[in-house]
Amino acid sequence: LDFSGVAMFYSWGAGMFLVAGWGLLLTLFVVLELVRGLSCGAIRAV
Repeated sequence: LDFSGVAMFYSWGAGMFLVAGWGLLLTLFVVLELVRGLSCGAIRAV
């Protein structure tokens, strides 16, 4: 077994997991803000 390769793969996977997690969190936040803004805008228009 090449332990250095396995360690590098795990550290790289953890980094990608963190990046993907932050991306999903940011996307969720943006979508919620858009929905809230649109609903408030529709209510304000009426």
